[in-house]
Amino acid sequence: MNYEEMLNRGRSSMPKETGDNHRFEIPKLKARLVGNKTLIQNFKELSFTLNRSENLLSKQLLKEIGTYGTIEKQGLLLNGKFSLVFLNQKLKDYCKKYILCEKCNRPDTKIIKNGTFLKCEACGFTKPL
Repeated sequence: MNYEEMLNRGRSSMPKETGDNHRFEIPKLKARLVGNKTLIQNFKELSFTLNRSENLLSKQLLKEIGTYGTIEKQGLLLNGKFSLVFLNQKLKDYCKKYILCEKCNRPDTKIIKNGTFLKCEACGFTKPL
């Protein structure tokens, strides 16, 4: 096998670059108070944008916020009154921990092996959770 063939073989086994080179922006939450509860109205869109299932995202967000909640037709209903600033900060913390790759800072990650590892599909970096 010559050099060109080995180079082509190596390139074909590398992960494909996804997305473009602009920085990923964490989406802003849309929330409103419903009595003594807070409704995150754009939860389904958020789940789609972050490429996580609604169940996984709600479980981890509720853990970050420190409350109970349920997924409703209108969005994620949290027990308690929370400010939009507080919720957006918790979402930002969540994204840094579970969405963005710490090597290339891209959001092209997957949670693998029963939720024990975060693998980046852009650069191939894997870290334990």
